[in-house]
Amino acid sequence: MQIRINLFKKMIWIFLFCNLTSITHAQTDTEFPKGFIMYGKLHSGLVTNFSSPDLFIGGIQLAPQYTVVPHLLRIGAIAGGFYSSKKIQGEFGPSVSLKLKTFNAKLEGATVGSIANINLLIDHLWGTNKQRQIGAGIILDTGNIITIGITTHRDYNLNTWLFQSEIGIRLTKKHKNPVI
Repeated sequence: MQIRINLFKKMIWIFLFCNLTSITHAQTDTEFPKGFIMYGKLHSGLVTNFSSPDLFIGGIQLAPQYTVVPHLLRIGAIAGGFYSSKKIQGEFGPSVSLKLKTFNAKLEGATVGSIANINLLIDHLWGTNKQRQIGAGIILDTGNIITIGITTHRDYNLNTWLFQSEIGIRLTKKHKNPVI
């Protein structure tokens, strides 16, 4: 647990340094820019049917997405592996992200760009062990670099619920957007 906290603190300092050094180059809204983006994510949580003991679930995912409505909507896919029930399993499926809120950076009272957003992630995942999950989550995306979120999925085939937390990092190169 202490290792996770230390890693999280280091990631926050890196994020702040990167954003504060580039804040003068930011646009009014840099969240959900047009184009392709891919995150690598780690997730952990529990699987439960509320009547038997809960099971741990943890895994890794790749989440490529493409912005179809700039500054508002991305569509994509999720593919990954996870550990649960003493087995390593796989999962894949489509995803949609809808930006709910942008957090703007201000310099001397004027908005000079955005530093983070909150988005709603909705996905449907098929697993290698007959899983059929539909779910949603709230994700904090900081600078289009790091994501932190919580998700809930309902497995309608196995009659279970999944509650997870996740942390992700952007794997694709960040491109400068022209000022509009």
